[in-house]
Amino acid sequence: QAVKIAHWKNSLFFIHAEKQGNCIWRNPSQNSKEQREENVQSTIEYSIHVPTSVDTKYQELKNRIYAALTTSKSRKSISDVLIDSPIHDTVDYKKWNRADISFNYKGKLWVIELQHKGQGTSYIAEKDKFYSSNGIQTLWVFGSDSDTTYEYMNTLNYKTTLFDSHRNAFVFDKQAQSETSALGELRLKCNWLDDNDEWHYTIKKDGTNGETIGLDDLIIDDIHCKPYFFENKQE
Repeated sequence: QAVKIAHWKNSLFFIHAEKQGNCIWRNPSQNSKEQREENVQSTIEYSIHVPTSVDTKYQELKNRIYAALTTSKSRKSISDVLIDSPIHDTVDYKKWNRADISFNYKGKLWVIELQHKGQGTSYIAEKDKFYSSNGIQTLWVFGSDSDTTYEYMNTLNYKTTLFDSHRNAFVFDKQAQSETSALGELRLKCNWLDDNDEWHYTIKKDGTNGETIGLDDLIIDDIHCKPYFFENKQE
């Protein structure tokens, strides 16, 4: 069975990557009614998590990123930009996933997913598995939650994303948004965890919490489909 790294307070542990996976350590007959109903729901053809209420900041950032990818400058290298559009599996067309934003860049299909606290680790794992199995470059972008400090990214479901993204974190914060507007192309704030699990950039040490980058600064990951800016050799 495939597993993912999960995080709770100061502990790291493994969990099932897929809810519906069979496991010799888990007896379905012993599950509660709620657990059985959850398992049934998770087996429905690639059920997609969609926020039940409109998160103003989430929608606003998504629209801003979409606009940045469709400027006249961006269209010179980026094409087929879509928002909230389904992507079908290349082998089994009945399987599909809805991406926050998808586009073609450097001959590859890319997706940008805005990560927020309402997403569980199984949801993230299912998205990642689908995208990587279809060779889709995936960027999880922070910034759509009300908490704007960097420390919250090092907790809960965000820990999984950091481990899978070469320990890089990409944020669409106010500075990135300002540079995006000024340059007419998408800019993201990038920071990463060092070997001591500390952020490379800090306001106290460097006067900044990251450096702004563009898509052309990213290194394409053809193995795990997780583009990155800085390669942490200790991941």
